[in-house]
Amino acid sequence: MVQKSPEDSGAGAAGPRYPVESVAKAAELLRLFGQHSELRLSDVGETIGVAASTAHRLLTTLEASGMISQNTTTRCYEPGPELLRLARALTPSASRWSYARPFLGDLGERVGATVSVVTLHHTDAAFVESVEAQTPLRPVVSPAGKSCWRRFPTRSSSPAIPAKLSRL
Repeated sequence: MVQKSPEDSGAGAAGPRYPVESVAKAAELLRLFGQHSELRLSDVGETIGVAASTAHRLLTTLEASGMISQNTTTRCYEPGPELLRLARALTPSASRWSYARPFLGDLGERVGATVSVVTLHHTDAAFVESVEAQTPLRPVVSPAGKSCWRRFPTRSSSPAIPAKLSRL
C-alpha cells in the first residue's frame, strides 16, 4: 500500500487563493510518483482521499494527456511519456544518465556494439540514452534524424525490441 508522507501536500501554509480541488488532487497524485514507480487504482484513491471512481477518472484523464500510462500486464499506472519529457526538461544537464554513461560505455566495449537505454510505451520505443560503439562499422540504433526522447514504432528499430515484445 502507498503511504502518504507529511511533505506530500505541497501546498503553502495558507493554501491556494482560489483552489480547484480536482487540480489539487491530480497534483497530489502526480507527486506520488516521486516515491513510487507504479501505482494501483485502489492505492491512489486511498492515499489522496477520494473514492475509487474519482481516482479512476483522475488516472484516465492523466493517461489521456500522456502524463501517466497504464501497464497492460500489471494494470498499474506509471509515469507516461509527457511526464518523463517534462522531468527531463527540468532536470539539470548533469542528469542521472550522466552517471550511467560510463557503465553503458563499459558494456559497449565488452560486447563491441552500441548500447542504448530504451523505454517502451505500448508498442513505441523512446531512446533515453545511447553510447555508440568505437568500431568503424556501427549499428544504427535510432531512426534517421530522430533524437533521444522521441517516440517511434518499435518495428522501425532493432529487431531485438520486437522480439522482446513478442515474449511479453
